[in-house]
Amino acid sequence: MSSDLPHLVFVVGPTACGKSDFAVEASVRSPALGKLQPEIINCDSIQFFEGVDIGAAKPSEELLARATHHLISHVAKGEKYNAGDFRRDALTVIHERSLSGCQRFLAVGGSGFYIQALEKGMFDVPDIPEEIKEDLTKELEGKGLEFLHRELVRRDPDSGKRIQPADKYRILRALEILRADPENRTLSEIKEHFDRHREAPPFRVSKLGLFRQRDVLRERVIERTRNMLKNGLVNEVHALRLEGLGSWNPMQSVGYAEVQAMLDGYLPEELLVDAIVTSTMQLAKRQMTWFKKDASIQWFDVEAGLDGPLEAAKRLLDS
Repeated sequence: MSSDLPHLVFVVGPTACGKSDFAVEASVRSPALGKLQPEIINCDSIQFFEGVDIGAAKPSEELLARATHHLISHVAKGEKYNAGDFRRDALTVIHERSLSGCQRFLAVGGSGFYIQALEKGMFDVPDIPEEIKEDLTKELEGKGLEFLHRELVRRDPDSGKRIQPADKYRILRALEILRADPENRTLSEIKEHFDRHREAPPFRVSKLGLFRQRDVLRERVIERTRNMLKNGLVNEVHALRLEGLGSWNPMQSVGYAEVQAMLDGYLPEELLVDAIVTSTMQLAKRQMTWFKKDASIQWFDVEAGLDGPLEAAKRLLDS
């Protein structure tokens, strides 16, 4: 791939492993003759949204001041935003900043699907009529997820084998596409067509992963959760609910969902920290499972120090 293209270094890994702090340090330490300081593109699917600040663990004002960040808090409260929207906005940032002379970027986050969308693109799927969504919701409530998974296995065996029986979101999404596609294509067929005709991204790609051993990560998550609550997470959630945003998608994410359950009386306050920590560790496990499938990621244990990953980041950014 041409060295004239912008260079994206993806910094990935599970939540709470220190990606935001690391990316700023890598940006600051990566001067290159005739090149602007690398800029940071947020790839965390909750940090895109305005108003969800404490629970989303957005970079501090100090970090934001040390390096240029893009796509943080740029989506207004109550608005929807998906991976396709993110890819469009990220490509716009890369293009516009490249015209201004910045050719090096750190794309930072733990949202694997969004990172994949930026790197590899997204295949087109049909618009899903509301009546199809409503029918599937009724069938889910009346017949159960197992029934819907059997339908998926019968109609799209490849997707049925790939998607786990308990994965409600992906089962419903695959069935929505099956029922809505005017050419009666399965999700597998749409994906196969996309893979055959996929264009190379308009940038070079390198990948660097950060992780912590699970017991160390858990202690860090406990400390972060307590700090979030001390810094006003409950008040943040309460204020958003007063604005009628209790069902807004970011409010269903880890931390926000547990606080809402506590406010609604479903979760005792004394169990709130444990509930958030458990959900966060489950998220971290899912994130690592996703990223471990990518053999191109160069991994570093943060507990061994940052000299190694910082040197790797500098070498990649300057290549």
